[in-house]
Amino acid sequence: ATDFSWLSQGDRILLKLTLNKGNPYPATTDPWAISCMVKLLKEKGAGQIYVGDQSGVESVLWTANDKRGSSRECCESAGLRSVIEESGSTPLFFEEQGYDAYVPAIPDGPHHWDSPIWVTRMVNEVEHIVYLGRVSSHVLGDATLGLKLSVGFLREDSRKAFHQGGENFYAMYEEINQIPQI
Repeated sequence: ATDFSWLSQGDRILLKLTLNKGNPYPATTDPWAISCMVKLLKEKGAGQIYVGDQSGVESVLWTANDKRGSSRECCESAGLRSVIEESGSTPLFFEEQGYDAYVPAIPDGPHHWDSPIWVTRMVNEVEHIVYLGRVSSHVLGDATLGLKLSVGFLREDSRKAFHQGGENFYAMYEEINQIPQI
């Protein structure tokens, strides 16, 4: 669906996975899609390619003082880590960068967030973000498709605010995608 005119030689790319838990595809991004996309981006001139996510709170729950679970372990048990490494890209798990490795961001235009959204600093360290989603649904959000994939960029406090969004839940996960860095 693109001619890759947006990609310049050497651009850094973040391939954003769907890695909510450690379950294999189809519960996560298709490993074949990861392999193919990395190959295609390299053929088109991409530089460093990071592939990653932060798994959902059922698998990874952490604050400034406490941490439980690991997106790296989820990636391994889902069978994706070896595909990422074999493709020559770099696996990236946002919580491993630390609680303070997040930057405040605000969606463009009107939004339903009461305070800045804390997102991984990686959104500022790459030229492009490519979503590698899956067809999915959510207990609170019905058919979310690829839009809710952006929740993986959030720090724990912003995830909590999002999940407490009540009637604005749908709008809030779409609004994450309106952050200029994303």
